[in-house]
Amino acid sequence: MPQYHATAAAASPSLAAVARAAAAAALSSSSAAAAATTPSSPSSSAAAGSNTTIITIISSSNSNIIISISSNTIITISSSSSSNTIITIITTIISSSSASSNTIIVSSINTIITITIVIFIIILIIISIITTTIIINDHLYIILSSLTILKPPGKAVFSEKPITADVDTTRVCYEKAEAKNLPFLCAFHRRFDPSLMAVKASLEAGQSGHLRLLRSSSHDHSPPPIDYVRHSGGILKDSTIHDLDMALWMAASPARKVYVQGRAFDPDIRSVGDLDLVVVSVEHESGSVSVIDNGRRCAHGYDQRLEAICEDGSFVVTNRSTHQLYTHGPEVSTRPGIDAGFDTRYPQAYLNEMEHFLDVLDGQATLRVTKQDTLAAMQLAEAAAKSAQTGQVVTIGEP
Repeated sequence: MPQYHATAAAASPSLAAVARAAAAAALSSSSAAAAATTPSSPSSSAAAGSNTTIITIISSSNSNIIISISSNTIITISSSSSSNTIITIITTIISSSSASSNTIIVSSINTIITITIVIFIIILIIISIITTTIIINDHLYIILSSLTILKPPGKAVFSEKPITADVDTTRVCYEKAEAKNLPFLCAFHRRFDPSLMAVKASLEAGQSGHLRLLRSSSHDHSPPPIDYVRHSGGILKDSTIHDLDMALWMAASPARKVYVQGRAFDPDIRSVGDLDLVVVSVEHESGSVSVIDNGRRCAHGYDQRLEAICEDGSFVVTNRSTHQLYTHGPEVSTRPGIDAGFDTRYPQAYLNEMEHFLDVLDGQATLRVTKQDTLAAMQLAEAAAKSAQTGQVVTIGEP
């Protein structure tokens, strides 16, 4: 079940345009300054070539641009696809003196003009990069800022899933919270849905014996915007992770193996390398099996169903009806439709989890979604993603 957030597409085109503008401006300035020197003078040419400005920008955007502005200015913009890349600016100015004092003055003016223009462009690029990075990595940025920057002495955090895009950075967030002794809750809201809570209580009480099979169906009415899909981390971490958490919670047993089959029916989703339908099979250490089908599109509404089949009985949670009107005629009968989205299907769950978080802040409760719960769900999601990519069964914990 996706939670939509503001995202930004790859910044390559805009950065490329800015870099080209910088190149044109600096080249123009360099040419104008060079015209003031004596073209026929060998010493002038040597001085101009020996005064070099090298500016390197390492960004977290998807660009790879190397532009030679002139013989004495180079701008290099390179990138890393890692969501945790630290923006670094390295500026090195290599200068040497000239035999001619006039050449030194002209060369210095040339360098000052170039540096001034480039610094202005750098500031614009930095703002663009920082803004893009914050938007794309909003959870990580906001969580770490809340835990470590806001004073005093930091703030408790209640975050939508996934906490971050991978297990390692998720663990870092929890370690920061532990170091500050601050509550940190991951919003697996289905754990707070009254119907699903009742199933969990029945399983814990052993009312129908050992859990054999858990079946979970979760399908959105319509896919999210493609920009959201592009930066979501993929359907398994963005949407299926709810069902994976349900499987771990209901079975009360760690996952041992996982196998995934999937397809991308939507061409736009296929174009960004994601899937829009997955079927996941999880083998638990207890022997229980969980089977999940999860998709981005469902014509008749927001499909949310769960069935727990035990040794001596079963528990079923069905879709909610939007109203209670059923009609019957001699040839046609109608029944109410189901919810269209998560906001109408799970309003009580969202309220319950917020009340729980406030209770934790008041010291009246302990976190019902722990660090171990969140990391286990993330590890299972990453193993599921590996299975989807390789087409193989993946054992949890394998490198």
